[in-house]
Amino acid sequence: MSMNGTFDFGHGRVEKDSDFNVFSRHGANEPTSEKGEWVLQQMCTSGALKDPALIRPDSIVELFRADIFRKAAQLIKNQRLTN
Repeated sequence: MSMNGTFDFGHGRVEKDSDFNVFSRHGANEPTSEKGEWVLQQMCTSGALKDPALIRPDSIVELFRADIFRKAAQLIKNQRLTN
């Protein structure tokens, strides 16, 4: 039920939280270096990336492209204005 803003923790504890699952608000999808660093850390922790030295420190900016995200967001905004 958490998808509708209500989460059952069990033992009779049920709470409403409209932000329990955030898919597009509050910059959830915006690529940032912090999110890129988190992904890299998770990959290392999980063992998916055996050697973190294979990833250049500046590659996060190249992979998490805020410029592309902003351009796409602007295109979507423009499309909404013309329809």
